[in-house]
Amino acid sequence: MNLPAAQKMVDSRCQDLLAASRPVVEREGVRSTSSPVPRAV
Repeated sequence: MNLPAAQKMVDSRCQDLLAASRPVVEREGVRSTSSPVPRAV
């Protein structure tokens, strides 16, 4: 990923992703969950 110089070599951020808090979409016999998209800092 191409990042601006100010965003390189910074401490990482972690977050717990609980299954109950993820969005679920169900359509025509298919069930899908997704993880949140990282937002720009």
